Amino acid sequence: MSTATASTKPNSLVPRNVIIPVQGITWDMYEELRTDPGNNGLRMYYADGKLLLMTVGYTHERIRALINLMLMEWLDAQDIPSINAGQWTMRQSSEQRGLESDNCYYIRNLDLVEGKPNLDLAIDPPPDLAVEVDITTESEMKFAIYSALQVPELWVWDGDSIQVYRLMGNEYVATDTSTEVLNFPLAVANEMILEHHASNDLTIKRKFRNRMNA
Repeated sequence: MSTATASTKPNSLVPRNVIIPVQGITWDMYEELRTDPGNNGLRMYYADGKLLLMTVGYTHERIRALINLMLMEWLDAQDIPSINAGQWTMRQSSEQRGLESDNCYYIRNLDLVEGKPNLDLAIDPPPDLAVEVDITTESEMKFAIYSALQVPELWVWDGDSIQVYRLMGNEYVATDTSTEVLNFPLAVANEMILEHHASNDLTIKRKFRNRMNA
């Protein structure tokens, strides 16, 4: 499986998140922890008795928000309807795996979920696209969870750029372009993210719009 590693280039944007791994957690314990309102501020990744607890910082949230801003701008310009399911907890009891992505989207399978007040991955399709910002030594575990949940495509910010991974069988393979969002200008989006500290959201949105229309 092709997985990403954190960049160490001087101009890289690698979020400084706090990650705590916990071993020996049963599925019932994970579900109890996940539904406890006191843990709402924690991101959780669970697989095979291992639980990752994660808090996110400012840079992480800025990159997450900017990817969403540009993706929604592109979909709107192409007149492509979608549902942003945000940081919805995706979990599958039959696979004993669960997580929250930074953002996830229904695009190709929109018709199968639109209008439903709640979704259940036991009967509903997974999101067509999930976005992950933080790159850590635990990235392989996250890829394995997404694979078990059968999410077709991942976008992963590696500190320098958005890397696209496509699910082939049970493995994610790196690819140069997105299948779920055809012709999305990844290079332009990468530039906007790397320069985000110098601009506000409205300025970035307008710059992105101008570049994609050029």
